[in-house]
Amino acid sequence: MKLQHIIYTEQELISPRWLDAMPEALIETKFVKQQVPANTIIWVLVGITQWQEIIRFFNANGNPVLALTRNGSTQEVITALNAGAKGYLDLFSNTAILEQAANAVTHGALWLPASIVTGLIGSLSTKIPFENDEALQKLTKRELDVVNEIKTGLSNKEIARRLAISERTVKEHLTSVFSKLEVSDRFQLILKLKN
Repeated sequence: MKLQHIIYTEQELISPRWLDAMPEALIETKFVKQQVPANTIIWVLVGITQWQEIIRFFNANGNPVLALTRNGSTQEVITALNAGAKGYLDLFSNTAILEQAANAVTHGALWLPASIVTGLIGSLSTKIPFENDEALQKLTKRELDVVNEIKTGLSNKEIARRLAISERTVKEHLTSVFSKLEVSDRFQLILKLKN
């Protein structure tokens, strides 16, 4: 079944990239409550009139909703996710990113920019007791070093620099950590260690 797209935006703000990624998308500038097919992805420009209500309505009806932002912030992404958005990305994202985000949310995943994930991890991880955690006993010393750097919200490049190893080695350690702790990404790692 082919995906359909509805984009809620302002009259004067329509990105050509949206039309490249979703040439048959329906562009809406006013919100009218309407049932749409389950295979319809809803895109909502953050800040337009009723943007949170639009997200809540379509989320309640089972449609995946992606929030498009002008100026991403941790608080804004939290507001969008609390309203029911399954994704959050820059409104000027390139065609490939738009397509990846659409694919992710249709398969039940969450789509967030790396910078936002890093910020969320940093804010979550300050509350995590990493020492004496049973799950961490499965890890090698070097993997623990990487996990301890992740809890501060650092990127792979920053971790590599801080630990004086290559970025590739950081990725290898993360792959091993994810496998041992049965998680698929940094966000799940932080959530698992938080519990």
